[in-house]
Amino acid sequence: MSVPVRRWKDSNEKPMIKGKWSEKEINHLKRLLCKYASKKNLTPDQLASICGDTTPPEFSNIWTKLAKFFPNRSVQSVHNICKRYFNPFNYKGPWTLKEERILIEFVNKNGHKWKELGELLQRTALNIKDKWKQMGGERMPLRKTGTWNVEETKELVMLIFKLFKIPTDKIEAVSIDEGDQGLNRIFEVLEMHKKVFKKSEIPWEAVSEQFQTRTAQDCRTRWSYIINNKIPNQMVFSVEEDVKIFEGIRRQNATMIEKIDYGRIDNGKTMEDNKHRFKVLAKATSGRLRLSLNEILEKLEFSYNVATGFKEETILDYYTSKYPVKEESN
Repeated sequence: MSVPVRRWKDSNEKPMIKGKWSEKEINHLKRLLCKYASKKNLTPDQLASICGDTTPPEFSNIWTKLAKFFPNRSVQSVHNICKRYFNPFNYKGPWTLKEERILIEFVNKNGHKWKELGELLQRTALNIKDKWKQMGGERMPLRKTGTWNVEETKELVMLIFKLFKIPTDKIEAVSIDEGDQGLNRIFEVLEMHKKVFKKSEIPWEAVSEQFQTRTAQDCRTRWSYIINNKIPNQMVFSVEEDVKIFEGIRRQNATMIEKIDYGRIDNGKTMEDNKHRFKVLAKATSGRLRLSLNEILEKLEFSYNVATGFKEETILDYYTSKYPVKEESN
């Protein structure tokens, strides 16, 4: 029995499954895409171009072909999932505070022109769209929540120093890659100027307006912690350390949070610190919803894909290992 030909808008004719694709579906799609590429004798670069932002015209019918094997998914859904999961250029690395601000300013002025912004930031349109979704999109007043990183802490201190006309050169010299050591250096500089801040009121609304990605209350609370040196160094986690928590828990195949062995997580932090950190991440991810451990991990995986490009295996890795390496024909 032949599989009926799919059309781009045939989802209007019958109900389709919406929402997250299962791991089984994604792996099946990956195998089909690589099988198609092998049959067409495509090079890894050509396969990458199919999964890139703009599909080459000669391969434009690939989505309807692949969609035949997913009768309950729309052609557009097949197209989008390939672009999201299989585009080898989809992740440029962690987003900087500067990029987040550019994203917010751009959307305020121009709307959702992801491709145009992608050319400016040298990121793919889909990566930018995912980042916007991760930040809350239109559901929140363009403000982040959750843990502050070293870059944000540095930026907050610099803003306040400038308000009080205090030299910022020592703060500027702190690298965002220094982690705990960088925070210690910031604390040392703050210690020298504590008296100035105790005598003056800080205009938090103005600080928040300049900061852009945090509310006035967030800025005030963070400042209270750092000015009183109440942030234990071991409780500061980088994105990479968070990802290692995620990876460590994933490998355990635990079904409940209570069954996680935090001692098996290797990120340089103590077992108690990792336990507390995952509790914070789980709460931030779940909000008011009662999510299972697997649902929490799925949401975290999406966030880390956006932030770091964490992937176990790219489609090009799979393609070159499964099929002989193709060479461009002259």
